[in-house]
Amino acid sequence: MRSGSRALFLVALLVGSLLLVSCTTTSTTPSQPGETPKSSPPVGTPTATKPYGSLTISGNFGNGVLDPQGDSGTVFNGVASAFLDTLIDVSSTGKELPALAERWEFAKDGMTLTFYIRRGVKFHDGSDLTGADVKFSLERMFDAKSIYAGAAVWRGAVARVDLIDAYTVALRMKTPQFEFMQGPETGVTAVLPKKYIEEKGIEYWLKNPIGSGPWKVVKYETGERLDLEANENYWGALPQFKNLNVIKVPDESTRVAMLKTGELDLAVVSPDTTAALKAAGLQIFSSKGGNQYTGYVFQDIERPQDTPVGDVRNRKALTLAMNRKEIVDNIFQGYASPTVVYPASPGAYFFDANLMKLDPYDPEQAKKLMAEAGYPNGFSTRIYDTTGVSAVLNMVNAAVEGYWRKAGINAQLVPVTYATINALRRPKNDPQIFNSVWFYPATGGNLAFARMVLTYHSVQGSPRNNTNPKLDELLEKVPTIADPAERKRLAIETVLMAKNEYLSLPMVDVDVPQGASKKIGEISNFYGSDLWGRTYKTITHGK
Repeated sequence: MRSGSRALFLVALLVGSLLLVSCTTTSTTPSQPGETPKSSPPVGTPTATKPYGSLTISGNFGNGVLDPQGDSGTVFNGVASAFLDTLIDVSSTGKELPALAERWEFAKDGMTLTFYIRRGVKFHDGSDLTGADVKFSLERMFDAKSIYAGAAVWRGAVARVDLIDAYTVALRMKTPQFEFMQGPETGVTAVLPKKYIEEKGIEYWLKNPIGSGPWKVVKYETGERLDLEANENYWGALPQFKNLNVIKVPDESTRVAMLKTGELDLAVVSPDTTAALKAAGLQIFSSKGGNQYTGYVFQDIERPQDTPVGDVRNRKALTLAMNRKEIVDNIFQGYASPTVVYPASPGAYFFDANLMKLDPYDPEQAKKLMAEAGYPNGFSTRIYDTTGVSAVLNMVNAAVEGYWRKAGINAQLVPVTYATINALRRPKNDPQIFNSVWFYPATGGNLAFARMVLTYHSVQGSPRNNTNPKLDELLEKVPTIADPAERKRLAIETVLMAKNEYLSLPMVDVDVPQGASKKIGEISNFYGSDLWGRTYKTITHGK
């Protein structure tokens, strides 16, 4: 029963975002478009050599607010995660790893999640990090004022946070829960210093931030520059570089020029600049799956039969009529790969490559499906073309319009602002949006099942376009299954059902190339993550 490139890639370019990852066991060496990064021993492992040297990197400062509670995730992921630790880390394959929490456990009834906090961790002012700081930080993030992306998922699941003892914190759940909600390694579980903030105030912390991470803040010029120094008392692996200067360089041509002159050591670049940078003697690193493009299909969930896209055969036809390989080659110049199913990434436990196959480009089959659905001459639909996001997103939309028209689908591009499209799809499915599609650049590497709920559930989902009660039932049930094997089986069944409903039109996983100076040897890479800040410590010295 149902209950109650460039797109974002270019957004990253516009603000100088660096989309790489947290400390993992996979290193990225200079790569070619679409190439899987080569593996090597873990970087950033302890050595007898103290950190030395300096790097200058172009970073994403978003709204400039370093406090995760006051940021949607942009600043934490791109900058603040360099000096703030989280309870959990994650490996290159999506496996949760100990961080500030040495271990954790779910209660047998699924109503409690207990974290056992690492002892001996110090904040940058020398004070001890304890369970009190964890409780304080989690309660701030779960507060209604928090705007961090993904915090709402935890807020909806957690009833309260209890401090069991100085190094044990328990999350009491509203309903049984046997897996982590969205993004346990992100700013949702970042730990801030309770005493420091209570004594000095959050405004003081925003200008003079401290954390317990591998880097400590030397100086912060709000939204423009963050000067960091290696934390030689860090509990984990030390950075190899002593100083790190993260600066805002929103214009790509300026970033490219600064890379060539040596004023920048690392910066996101567009695919069409990589050849020139290589010719100038610079390296190109490419992180895979930094963004995923997908199209949301909007139907009238009360009377789906009233619109052509209310028929699953027509929705499948939309997918079959898109030539994603050409889009990868011509628009993203090889720095992307077709997406099999959104939002299940290859690293997710609920992705099965043997069962989840890529839909081919087959406009003739698309025509047959439309005829079977009673539309032998095709049908009309709108493509909401978001303005002000990036030129590449508009190019993707224009390409899709052309492909669909060739298959007999009368597609019309409708320019719209992000605010307008957001208002149409939230908090309810506005009639104006029915029988339309919106292509959206989303954060890649989605490894938490919570993203499935946010995408496909008829009430909790963002598009609100699901009319299948069975899919709702499965989406709600998966996180409540205690047995991992059974939960995985059921999760895969859920993903396959969502895929076969064609409520979303998976497009491409976008790689993110970065130009790098010869100072840099390797950078660890986690598929699809944009936790650039913590990746800083994994950068090795070049030979």
